[in-house]
Amino acid sequence: ARDLDAVHRALELDPRTTATMGHSMGGLVSIRFHQLFEDRAAAAALTSPLLGIRVAIPWWKLSLGHVVRWSQPTYRFETEVCESDTTRSVEVLERRMNDPLMHRFVTAGWFFAVRDAVRSAWREAEEVKLPILGLQADEDYIVDPTVVEPWIERTGSLDWRYVGFPGQYHELYNEPEWRESMGLMADWLEERVPAQRSGPKSALAGRESRGSARRGTIEPLGGGESARRADHVGEKAPAS
Repeated sequence: ARDLDAVHRALELDPRTTATMGHSMGGLVSIRFHQLFEDRAAAAALTSPLLGIRVAIPWWKLSLGHVVRWSQPTYRFETEVCESDTTRSVEVLERRMNDPLMHRFVTAGWFFAVRDAVRSAWREAEEVKLPILGLQADEDYIVDPTVVEPWIERTGSLDWRYVGFPGQYHELYNEPEWRESMGLMADWLEERVPAQRSGPKSALAGRESRGSARRGTIEPLGGGESARRADHVGEKAPAS
């Protein structure tokens, strides 16, 4: 989070025209960034953020990690994440398997630092006050898909939205239906961080009505698969 703040300051970004987008661990970094540094952006979009770990970690690996995290924090363990759980796209999986820069190891220090950050993200949820969009793959076997909406509800944001995507895996942007989720994100961000477009508006624009939406409202959008996804819009009333 502090590294992200350093980039923000180095580039002299204008918070009024800046938004953050974080996926998985990047979502956790974005969350901690906004908890530690207020008024740095106009909105935050999160896709399958790391707010809970679903991957099963063997007890012996956790025990050994506890031992070496202090004495040898760079000790590496092979990840328990299965590549086939990241996306249903065969093309993406093939490219990843042939990518020489991909590795399957994490350090003990990294794992426990991430776990501490997740706890802080929950403990300081109310510190996040900017508009939040949460997009979560319902068939997520890497992060816990059931905790994202409850976390968003605990934030101090007066403008939040949560959308779950049934049948989709962790990396929404790599799923066969990526245009749907990414188009929704683009339209949501455009409403809060206007930018001059060089092309036509997304085909998803205008497909939904949110003016009368209340917190906890479930709105099925579109047809087919889209009609079965949970779309919760939150508009908290300011405390009197």
